[in-house]
Amino acid sequence: MELLIEEEKYTVEDFRKMEDDLDRGFFYELIDGQIIGRKPEHLNKESQYHKVERKIYVALMKYTIMRGLGDVFSSPVDVYFDELNLYQPDIFLSIKINLKPHLEARD
Repeated sequence: MELLIEEEKYTVEDFRKMEDDLDRGFFYELIDGQIIGRKPEHLNKESQYHKVERKIYVALMKYTIMRGLGDVFSSPVDVYFDELNLYQPDIFLSIKINLKPHLEARD
């Protein structure tokens, strides 16, 4: 379930200032200046979702390490592209030839 917080456009700086006030039952991303909240599918570590996510992560790690292609990250990590977009993907693959976005580990 997605939850749109407001119609107003926010920047990453705005989003960072209000993170502590957001409902902890959701995780939030800033997409085109809009704050989007979603129920985390991966909270139940034994769910089918989490098992598939883990298999994909391990397969990507093996593939990228064997070939020296880049790095694989798993959530919680923020991927910053610009002032209106801050994503938190479940798995993120950073290939050496890509423009590397800034990564910030979540506490």
